[in-house]
Formats: sequence, structure tokens, C-alpha cells
Amino acid sequence: MRYLIKPIVVFFILWACVIPRPGLPAEAAEDHPGPLHLTLFLSHNIRPYVEAADGMREILEQTAGVRIETLLPERFEGKAGNDLIKRFLVEPPDLCVAIGPEAAAFLWTSFPEKSPAKVY
Repeated sequence: MRYLIKPIVVFFILWACVIPRPGLPAEAAEDHPGPLHLTLFLSHNIRPYVEAADGMREILEQTAGVRIETLLPERFEGKAGNDLIKRFLVEPPDLCVAIGPEAAAFLWTSFPEKSPAKVY
């Protein structure tokens, strides 16, 4: 069972990144420049969340060449949060993954529209 989890996680993340989103032409997914960009949001810097992020990073960077950025939402309060939102509006990641409930709340309240794609 444990050996099936990694391929399934890789499949769903790549599927979420490559499938064209509503409102985007199919060519946008086919002509994607460079590696896919994934942003992980961790609720807290605690062992279970860090291990989940490390596992995703290990699998996706090595097997699929995905570029991964890890952020802690608590560091993006006030002006720093506004800067992050502006950066994501200009150049959104292909997929945002929230690890933990606080990260999910931050992600869905900061980016209520469909872009960037989000997973909890």
C-alpha cells in the first residue's frame, strides 16, 4: 500500500498542473515554459507538516522536475502578504498546496478566484 501512495500523489499533482483550467486556452497548458512551479504553504513549522512537504519535494523534484517553493503564511501578514498576493497575480504558480488548516484558510482567503489552482 505504501508503495502506491507516491505514484498516486505524483499523478494527481501533475494532473492538476497540466490539465487546462477553465478560461485558459488548451495551448497554454501545452506551451508551458520550463518546469512546473508548485508552492507549498505550511500552517506551522512542525514535524508532520515539514515531513509532508519534504516528501512531496523529494518525489516531485526528482521524478517530475517540478520547481517547489515552501512558504509559511504566518510570515506574510500585513505588507509582506500584500507583496505575495501581487507577485502571485503577476506570475502565479501552477499549483498551490496547503498543508494544514491555517495554510488552507490563508490560501483561500488571499486568492478567492480560481487562479492559482489550489489543493488542501
